[in-house]
Amino acid sequence: MPFAMALACFGMGLTFEEAMVGATINAAYALDCHDRVGSLEVGKQMDAVVVAGPAIDVIRVGAQTIRAVVKKGRIVHAG
Repeated sequence: MPFAMALACFGMGLTFEEAMVGATINAAYALDCHDRVGSLEVGKQMDAVVVAGPAIDVIRVGAQTIRAVVKKGRIVHAG
């Protein structure tokens, strides 16, 4: 996903915020699962990427910014 977001920003002219929304809640709406996933809200499935540093560093190709991945409320990868 970081590469897809970088492509959206640098290739298609989206802002980082637009790419983030497109990769999260808008993607959930497109898949008709926005009531369960796509944003961090009470009652929704907890899927998240924990980033060390500014969130915009996620789209820096080759940057080691991802510190953990959370799936269904559990840490599945910590780096």
